[in-house]
Amino acid sequence: MPRNNATAHDVRSLPAVSFGRMVMALALFFTAFGAVATVARFAGGDSWVGPSASALSVVVMCGLAGLGLLTLVLRRGHEVLPVGLIAAWVGIWGFAAWNAVAGRVALVGYGDVGFLAGRLEQQGGLFPRWLAGNAVLEWLYVAVWRSPFLTGIVPAGRPGTSLFIAVSGASVMAACAIAVILIGWRRFPLAVVLTTFSPIFVMLALGYDEIYPMVAGPFLLALFWLFSRPLEQADGVAVGATLGVLAILYVPLAPFSAVAAVTIALMVPHRARSLLATGTATVVGGIVVCWPHGVSHFFRSLYMTLNLGDSNTFFERYMGHAAGPRSFTFAWPYALSVEHLRDLGLMWFWSGTLPILGAAVSAAAVVWWLQRRGRSGPGAGMTLDRRVWLALAIAAQQGWWALLMIPKLGPRQDVDLFFSAYLTAAFLVGTLLDRLVGRSASRSRNVLFVSAAALGAAAASLAFLAVGGIPAVR
Repeated sequence: MPRNNATAHDVRSLPAVSFGRMVMALALFFTAFGAVATVARFAGGDSWVGPSASALSVVVMCGLAGLGLLTLVLRRGHEVLPVGLIAAWVGIWGFAAWNAVAGRVALVGYGDVGFLAGRLEQQGGLFPRWLAGNAVLEWLYVAVWRSPFLTGIVPAGRPGTSLFIAVSGASVMAACAIAVILIGWRRFPLAVVLTTFSPIFVMLALGYDEIYPMVAGPFLLALFWLFSRPLEQADGVAVGATLGVLAILYVPLAPFSAVAAVTIALMVPHRARSLLATGTATVVGGIVVCWPHGVSHFFRSLYMTLNLGDSNTFFERYMGHAAGPRSFTFAWPYALSVEHLRDLGLMWFWSGTLPILGAAVSAAAVVWWLQRRGRSGPGAGMTLDRRVWLALAIAAQQGWWALLMIPKLGPRQDVDLFFSAYLTAAFLVGTLLDRLVGRSASRSRNVLFVSAAALGAAAASLAFLAVGGIPAVR
């Protein structure tokens, strides 16, 4: 009997190990073939070598990702509850692709809508803050979208570029959402629902014309993977590579990666050397691959795009409130002011984060009360481990980011800026609710009850956020 229990435990832990190896494989192939594509392109100008190498890297990476996803599907095939969620995400992807082509539903855009499309269309070079995310999109755009095979099939000019961004972003978001469901459902079902169906996450998957769809999905996938097992079982090389990829995929995630890496290194000292070395090597290697002018030139270019002080602050009310002329954050007195906290409340509400978390917490409180009344509370098994310190560390880092970062376009137009903070909050609240209502005999019914409340709030918020538009803030 103990032998059977051990075997079951080993099988449950296999997907996490497999995913870690898949991340490493993707990182290695991304670096190798990306380097060939970059060197060939910049050395040979418009020769066929660069696009061909890029196309080969795309084929290899997609093949590996598909193989890893198929493995996860086969291992999780006995699950029934997440089937509906996966089907919903297939539907979301189908709608996004159809609407990108047909343009029947006018969706609201926020942030720097059109900026990414303009850079891709004009081949204006990589934007330092979007480093690897921009690089991957550009390689796909040159090697696949503008290849001779698709000439005359895809639209030319800006409409074709916008279509490429919409389909690419929707595909990445849907693939990552399905992977999160497959990986996280057994341990964190409510966290899966609250994150993959949060209004901000779904909005980014509907053909959003920004870099965020290339980032939000991988960020959420990495978040679930980091918490999928105790830190003592973490592979230092895989964790370091994952956090390094996040940092170069979207440079504003570098503080998150750094905090997570240092926390894990402190909690698991025997993994510290491999974790920090691999993470540093991944970041430096990614810069070398994506930025042919060199590491020092990259950091100088990055500094020029940080919008320090009042630079590019288009929201008049935020003028003069930066911490200094070389700071991208608010001064503490203004950050803690009633005016700014009200703006933050509006962003968290209209992003759909507060409504979906409020509905979930309320439903979970009802479940908890009924369990206590029936004397069948979660009770035994609610043990804590070192992942609690990782959760506190990333919560503090994302809280700092949301509180102090200046939304240059204002709280309405930059509502998408804090997507990582919204998703982190949804994940952490979801894991807490899983501990609260998910350890009784009626676990499945509890999860369905809380999920129904959360999804209802999400649908209502999404109607405003993505279709109707949220109110203007002056």
